[in-house]
Amino acid sequence: MSHLETHKVRQAKKEAKKSDMENKDTTYEWFEYPREQEDKIIAALVSHNVPRAVSEINKVLDTNFLERRLSSEMSRCLLYCLRGTLLRAAEKTGQFDAKLLEDMWERENAGQELMGGCFSWDESMCSEEELFRCKLEEIRNKFEEIAWKIGQEYPEDEKNRNRHLCQEIMEYISQNYSDPNLNIAKTGEHFHMSPNYLSAIYRQETGKRLLEVIAQVRVREAEKLLMKGVSVVKAGEKVGFSDNTTFIRTFKKYTGMTPGQVKTENMI
Repeated sequence: MSHLETHKVRQAKKEAKKSDMENKDTTYEWFEYPREQEDKIIAALVSHNVPRAVSEINKVLDTNFLERRLSSEMSRCLLYCLRGTLLRAAEKTGQFDAKLLEDMWERENAGQELMGGCFSWDESMCSEEELFRCKLEEIRNKFEEIAWKIGQEYPEDEKNRNRHLCQEIMEYISQNYSDPNLNIAKTGEHFHMSPNYLSAIYRQETGKRLLEVIAQVRVREAEKLLMKGVSVVKAGEKVGFSDNTTFIRTFKKYTGMTPGQVKTENMI
C-alpha cells in the first residue's frame, strides 16, 4: 500500500472513531476484511482465475454492506483497502498502468458517493434501501470490471478460456435444464460471474443469446419425451417449464409445431 493510501486509511479510521464518539446512541462496527481473504483475491488474479477473485470481492462487499452496519467512514476505509488489494494484484500481474489507476480513482469516487452517509439503513425506508442496493451493485460491477482488466490473459489464452467456459456453460445447462429456476442469473452464480458479463461472453463466442439456448435445450429434450409417448403436460414439467401455456408457446416458437401436433404425428 502506498504512503498516500496508508494515510487515507488511517485518516478514515480516525474519522470513524470521532464519529462514534459523537454519536453514542449509534454503534458502528469495524469492517471485516481478513488478510486471508485479501490473499485469496490476489492469488486468484495472479493465476488468471478472475471469476474466483470476483466471488471473493463480492463476499467482502456483501459481508460489510449487507450483513453488517458500517459507518460511512468505515465504508470508505474498506473501499480504500479493496482498492489497495487490486493495485497490489495489478503490480504482480504486470497490468499496472496509468489507465488502471485512473479507473481506480473513479471507483473510489463512486464509493464515496455511495457511502457518503446520505442513505438510511432503516428497513422501513424501502425506496432508500433499494437505491442503496442499486448503488452497491454499481460498485460491485465496477470492481468486477477492474478485476478482469488485472487478471486478463494474452488474447489467445483469453479466447481459449472463453471457448472452454462456453463448453462448461452448455454442460451445466444440459445437466440442469429440468430445474424450473434455471436462468441466466443462476447460471452466472454457478460460474461466479455477473449474469450480464456471462451472457456477453457467451454471445460473443457463439453468436447466441444464453436465454434462448436454455429454451432450445428444453424444447429439444421435450420433443424426445413427446416422441416416447409422454403427455404434453408431463413433458413440459420434466424439462423445466412450470407453466403449460409458456411451454406450448416456446415449443412452437422453435419447432413451428405445438407439442400436441408432434405427439400426434408420432402416433400415426
